[in-house]
Amino acid sequence: MNQPVPPLVTPVPAHPWYLDALERVVWTFVETFTATLILAGALDMSTLKAAGLSAVAAVLAVVKAIAAKHVGEGGTAATLPTPVPELPKG
Repeated sequence: MNQPVPPLVTPVPAHPWYLDALERVVWTFVETFTATLILAGALDMSTLKAAGLSAVAAVLAVVKAIAAKHVGEGGTAATLPTPVPELPKG
């Protein structure tokens, strides 16, 4: 027999906002740096320039996280509301 689906409950953030934002900033740097190093040969770019480009992306991630604090669900660096609305079926 099918069990009823429990209602969506707004989760409490597991970490303070600054840890959420820090995680996003660090991963943005790592992802951008990795992608830039992969393309460095094609772009004729040095490792130092790749790090600089990645730092710019990380700064933009900080700006986005600060903006998300005022746009999205409070206490997170996300811009989506919590819980995320269900997509229509069909």
